Amino acid sequence: MKLIIGIDEAGYGPNLGPLVIGASVWVAPSDQWIDGCLEILAPEFRAEPWRPNSDFIPLGDSKKIYKPGLGLDGLRAGVDFLGTPSLKGTASTSFTSMLLHSLASDDAGRVETQPWYSPRFDDAITMVVASETEVERSARRKLESLGLQCLGLKARVIDEEEFNRAVALAGNKSTALSEWSVGLIADCLRQYCNANDQTGASVQRIEVYCDRHGGRKRYAPVLSHVLGSSSNSEVVSTDHPVWFDVLEENSQCSRYQSRWLGREMTIQFRVQGDSLFPSAASSLVAKLLRELLMVRLNRFWREAVGETLRPTAGYPVDAARFAEDIRAVQSRLGVPTSRWWRER
Repeated sequence: MKLIIGIDEAGYGPNLGPLVIGASVWVAPSDQWIDGCLEILAPEFRAEPWRPNSDFIPLGDSKKIYKPGLGLDGLRAGVDFLGTPSLKGTASTSFTSMLLHSLASDDAGRVETQPWYSPRFDDAITMVVASETEVERSARRKLESLGLQCLGLKARVIDEEEFNRAVALAGNKSTALSEWSVGLIADCLRQYCNANDQTGASVQRIEVYCDRHGGRKRYAPVLSHVLGSSSNSEVVSTDHPVWFDVLEENSQCSRYQSRWLGREMTIQFRVQGDSLFPSAASSLVAKLLRELLMVRLNRFWREAVGETLRPTAGYPVDAARFAEDIRAVQSRLGVPTSRWWRER
């Protein structure tokens, strides 16, 4: 068997709202080919807008699944299907908090201390424990036929203040994103590398698939810094130093090879990486968490400014409009710009 990790982000470009990096972790037969696997998973899994009566599970590029007019149901359906039992059929007054604390426990406390990410801006939700549908059963049979099993989902959530702090230290946001992403890979390796504890099968190989970070082509330095530092005992011991050989670095894909605790490991960053199912699943996680937190942000400022304030998705042109609309109240509240506006 091999361990497969997919990484993707949501919110890299905006000036407002959090940056969220999602991860999905899988086991698969060693000979399972990942390229083209989304086509093999169809029609049970599709990258299309989803409704409650749809006859498929949404999986693929989150931009094809999420349509603002349809709400978050499609993203939620995909994450619910793939997620751990703690994400399913749970009664909670805040699904956002449950998801945030379950998938991004290291960030949840810091994020929710920002007033605009307070749980009090959520709707009260009562989730009903529902029996598995025929669509879900069919989708699980497809995964089983391919020997695929999703072990779990994880995330990093970077609020605006933390974003600005880290980018200032890293020198640019691309480097900061790479460091956060590789750190999340390390978290997944620590938690899931001994997957035989959950599956009964021994992991012989590790494959990591990431969407490319902007125009960045060279990732060996950050891989070595985060994954290969022998001084970071939480990631790797001095008995097992990690180094990376460059397999390719071109306009479409950057690919590296190493060994992790005796297992062969490849890591790739590729253009349109969310066309591969591991990164596609991570794309759903990242997009869902970001959109849920944007609901909180918009409700906070609307309560502070008034009902006439139009919501924002946080992208540059509209973010500038929104910033101007809240300027007077923001000044009156005494909130520094660095806490709510992401420098680029």
